[in-house]
Parts: sequence; structure tokens; C-alpha cells
Amino acid sequence: MSKNTAINDISQEPVDKWQQFRLKSKIDLTKRDPVPPVCLSIIEGDKTSIVGTLGNISLILGMAKARKSYVVSSIAAAFLTGKEFLNFTGSLPEGKNKVIYADTEQGNYHTRKIFERILRMAGLPVDKETERIEFLRLRSFGHTDIADFLEHTIYNTDNVGVLIIDGVRDMVKDINSSEEGSKIARLLMRWSDERQIHILTVLHQNKGDGNARGHIGSEFSNKAESIIKVEKNNTEKEKSIISSHMLRDVDFEPFTFTIDENDFPAVIENSSYYSLKKSDPKVHDDDFHKNVLSIIFKINGSEFSKREFNIKLRAELPDKFSISEKLARNWIAYYEEKGFIKNSGSEKSAKLISNLVYE
Repeated sequence: MSKNTAINDISQEPVDKWQQFRLKSKIDLTKRDPVPPVCLSIIEGDKTSIVGTLGNISLILGMAKARKSYVVSSIAAAFLTGKEFLNFTGSLPEGKNKVIYADTEQGNYHTRKIFERILRMAGLPVDKETERIEFLRLRSFGHTDIADFLEHTIYNTDNVGVLIIDGVRDMVKDINSSEEGSKIARLLMRWSDERQIHILTVLHQNKGDGNARGHIGSEFSNKAESIIKVEKNNTEKEKSIISSHMLRDVDFEPFTFTIDENDFPAVIENSSYYSLKKSDPKVHDDDFHKNVLSIIFKINGSEFSKREFNIKLRAELPDKFSISEKLARNWIAYYEEKGFIKNSGSEKSAKLISNLVYE
């Protein structure tokens, strides 16, 4: 008798399917669940930020050309070596140290370029197979075939510890379908749980609100263990910024990187949280911003058009600190993204109000 008989034909089993569900889902308070093994982290002095654990999913988020592929290359190299790349440190246990990297977007030339970069970073030969990593080029596959093939692969491959899906959007037909988005998110959660692997996904970011694209982005944002954001530096285009958009663990400080002569991403020294340009809102902590907003919204019920808020913001910033009208628009978008302010009007006739509680 198969293990699914009770689910499929309850007339032949004394325990119906809902009892099976209950037994599977009930938490036994007399037992302690083991701590999920950490497989990816960022270590800053005596502080460790856990980015990924086995049995969970995470998301790399960013606009097109933000250099997301360089970040994923670094993380893949960290998984392969157990060393630090671009501040990410990998740690896969024996017996679960194989990485499967699936790219759904790039053509042959650019896919090979990414894969060879990972191998070079990890100190592995680029002209022969290695058991530690398997590269899959899935651009020509349909969305259902991608899901079916990846499921078959991870359930029929030994020692898998990590599945990287560069282009998870291609696993759905309609990115704005809530049903498809929920289905894929739950599918990946099931894979990660049943196979006890970490699944790292990559998704583009909306230009308007900065959120992950479509319903699939909403689902992954709600269910991911961590969301790492990659974006170009507004003032120095050759640099990109990595920040913890959402971590269940302790956030790490944003840092910048550039691309060196070997086509490797490299952290820019002394580019810590406080040493980045003041004109970037991300280099200031929440307390700084909340203090500025408390001054702007010192009268309860205050509301501003975007132009009025722009002027007020630049006027109320601390002494010897100034930003342009153009940069102030970035600050407004940042405050909306963080949920510090919200628009109670329309897009054409904005009414910006505070979304914070002031004591």
C-alpha cells in the first residue's frame, strides 16, 4: 500500500485525510525542533546576519542592470567554497554541498559568461565538469516545463543543498496572476522543506514603487526568509549598493561594490553604512528619517502635495546638509517604499500624510 492511500481513498483506511493532515501539521510541544542549518550569512565584526538556512527560500531583488547576476555569482562561489565573496559567507554541510544553478533569461553567450565567472571565482576549472555545481540553461523551456524539470532534478540528484533560480518570473505564464504566484511560491516552499535545501530566487523590481514585480513578487516577499536588494548608486553609476530589504534575522549594513579587472564583483573598502554619500537616503538609519518626518508632520493631520513635501523636506534637514530637488524625489519614493508616509490622494493630486506614530 502506498503512503498516499489514506489521502486518496479514505474508505480503505481507518484514518481519514483530515486526520492525516492534522497529524502532519500538529506541533508537538514536548519536542524541540532543530535549528535550521545556516547556509549563507554576512559577518560584520561580532555581528552575524543570517541570510539563508536549509529548508527556506530567499529573494534577490533589483532593477534591470543593477548587477544582480554579479551578486548571485558571488553567493554561488560562497556556497561552493565556504569562503567569503562580496561579504557573503557560504556554509553547506557534508552530503548537501551541491549547487544547482538554473538560468531562465540569458542566451547562450551570457549564460556561459556567468557560469565561467562563478567557476573562476571558486577556483574551479572552466573547461570540465565538476560534481559540486550543475548549470542549467532553461531559456527555451515553457513555464510549466521549467517547474516540472526542476522538481525532477532536485528530487533525483544526490547531495543537493542549494537551488538557484535566476529568473523565477519565467515559472509563471502571467506575472500578475495571484493564483499562479501563490502556486509557485508554495511549490518552492514545499521543495525547500521536503528536500531540506535552500532555494535562492532572482526577480526584477517595479520601477514605480520599488516592490518585487507582479503577484509572484508579492507572494515571495511574504514568504521569503530574506530579501536582498541590489541597486545602482544614484550618483556613481559604476557602483552598486547591496542592502537587506527584509531579513528575519538581524539586518546587515548596506555596502557598495564595483566590478574589477577580472570581471569579479569587489566590495569598495570604507563604503560602510555611514560613509556612503549623505544624499542617498539608505545611508541614514530609520531614527534619522523618523526625526526629520516628526518635524515635517509636527502638526497632527498635516498633508502635503509632493511639491510641498519636497520643499519642506529640504528645509527641515539638519544644518549643513542639503539635497537637490531631484534627489529629494528619491527620498520621497524611499519614504513611501518604507511605509513611513503614504499618499491618501491620487497619483495626479497627491496628499502625502504620515504613516508613523509619534509620541
